[in-house]
Amino acid sequence: MSKVFFTGCTHFDHANIIGLANRPFNSVEEMNDVLVHNWNSVVKSNDEVFLLGDIAYGPSSNSAGYWLSKLTGRKTIILGNHDDSKGWFDVDAGVRDVQNYYDLKRKGHRFILFHYPMEDWDGRYRGSIHLHCHTHQKQLERPSIPYIETSGLSRYPADPLPSTVGLTLPGNYPEGLYCNRFNVTVEATNYTPISMDEIIARSIYKEHIPI
Repeated sequence: MSKVFFTGCTHFDHANIIGLANRPFNSVEEMNDVLVHNWNSVVKSNDEVFLLGDIAYGPSSNSAGYWLSKLTGRKTIILGNHDDSKGWFDVDAGVRDVQNYYDLKRKGHRFILFHYPMEDWDGRYRGSIHLHCHTHQKQLERPSIPYIETSGLSRYPADPLPSTVGLTLPGNYPEGLYCNRFNVTVEATNYTPISMDEIIARSIYKEHIPI
């Protein structure tokens, strides 16, 4: 049975990203090799991968297409700020679709895919899961958006003071629902695509959504 994976911000060929994002590689060649090896070690040819942008940043305009052709699986690209989709639909690269934003419904869950982190998104109040990259932070779970308390005050658990008072929400907002937002950049996932099953298992609100 095929699986679904997410990843983003691979930055193939981008030597400066090693220092900028504090990546544990001694050279861009080592980084490229590890990214390809890790990807192909978990993604099989019939699996789906949603790649949330910033594939490559190399000297060649065809750099992204070159690296995509070395990666297994059926790929959907959500464009990042460093991406140019020219030539990506080559059959050898396995690219099925290229979008700026993707609304994905699988296994009774809804995933909102965008290169950049969003503060709010469609279905958030019903437990939809937002996946992003771009920030290069090493934290996978990023529930830094307020949740709702019975008192009507909205606050992030780590913050002792309410950040919003009198927040109006739909009547069916689940009490205590934290923000299901995940950063799938490679720095947060051990430089390896993360499976949909793991994201679902880590999501705080686990009730399936009718779709």
